[in-house]
Amino acid sequence: FVGNTVSIESNPLFQNKGDGIGFAGGIGLQYQPIEKLHLGLHYKTQMDLAYEDGRFIMRSSSGDKLVETLATTALSLPAQLDLGIGYDLSKDLYLELDATLTQWSVLQELKLQFSPLNEACGDGCSTMPLVPEENTVLNWEDVWFIRVGADWQVAPEIQVSAGIGYDASPVP
Repeated sequence: FVGNTVSIESNPLFQNKGDGIGFAGGIGLQYQPIEKLHLGLHYKTQMDLAYEDGRFIMRSSSGDKLVETLATTALSLPAQLDLGIGYDLSKDLYLELDATLTQWSVLQELKLQFSPLNEACGDGCSTMPLVPEENTVLNWEDVWFIRVGADWQVAPEIQVSAGIGYDASPVP
């Protein structure tokens, strides 16, 4: 399992900082059915993160702090399935096609729960949240990321790699 610490930071009017930790697992297989053909498969599990008491600051357009509070949320990062096929056209040229399915549909909403901050945040600043909870509906969709690439061994000490990909947006 792989641990992951994530820090959240956003724009100057709404700042939030927090740390969360989550764990995900992965497994991969590679198979070469014939000498020049390479097949690959990799799966990474969903990662669930919990952020407790992250600091959330709202500022006016002039930069004055208006609200400082603590926010708690849970976030699921999607599972991914990777498929790949590669072929050695010659000893110097290798082509590959890869596809990744990312299960963004796990992100249906983002819910922030606010609580008062237990320390003063300055003159004219409220330590109470404007609302106790904020729900943002996402309804994201699963998407495929498709890539094709090549490696060309120009000389023993020089290899040229190139590729292109298409990644769809999960936002409906």
